[in-house]
Parts: sequence; C-alpha cells; structure tokens
Amino acid sequence: MTATLTKTKKDFHDYIHTWLDVLEEKAKKQTYGDEQTVYYFFKDNKKYYKITQVWEGVETIHAFVNKTNGDIYKAASYSAPYKDARYNLFTDFDKLLEECDWAGSYLYKRTG
Repeated sequence: MTATLTKTKKDFHDYIHTWLDVLEEKAKKQTYGDEQTVYYFFKDNKKYYKITQVWEGVETIHAFVNKTNGDIYKAASYSAPYKDARYNLFTDFDKLLEECDWAGSYLYKRTG
C-alpha cells in the first residue's frame, strides 16, 4: 500500500483532469475517429473520486481514486472498488498515461 501523500485537492484534480483528457484522446483514436463518443468525468465522494465514463449515452464507472493517497482501483461495482490498487495517481502517473485505454483493460490484474 502506498504511504499517505501530502497533496492538495487541486493536485488531485489537476492529475485526474490530465488522465481523463488522455483517456478521451485515446478513445477518439480507438473508436470512431474524430467524432467524440466517449466522455469521462469524476465525482467527489466521501472516500474516493469516482471516475465515470459515458459511452453512447450509457454511464458506467471506470475507476476509483483514493482521496487520501492517490491509489487507483478498478471498479467492482457502481459504488465500490476492488481491494487491490492498480496504480498510484502520483507515483505511477507517467506509466498510467502510457498504459491507460478508454475501455479500462489496463485496470485488470496482470499475472505471470
């Protein structure tokens, strides 16, 4: 588990906005070209930032970000993440931007 980082709310928002912009740009390239069909936004909940994807009008949860330490989790349900963090918003940011894809396959656990 990642140690608690001293980051402001603005730091979280800046990193998340950059991540979501990259996801949308990758979605444009991988889905329907220049026509924007996939959007991302986040909601500020009690313990997590909930990363939401809207694709062709259907809203789903893409990921969760722990508001204390920046750990990123795959969504287990609409309101809860899986237990194991997949990335950290601050320590793995470059890797996150490189590996992320609009469909969320980068959030699955890798074995082997």
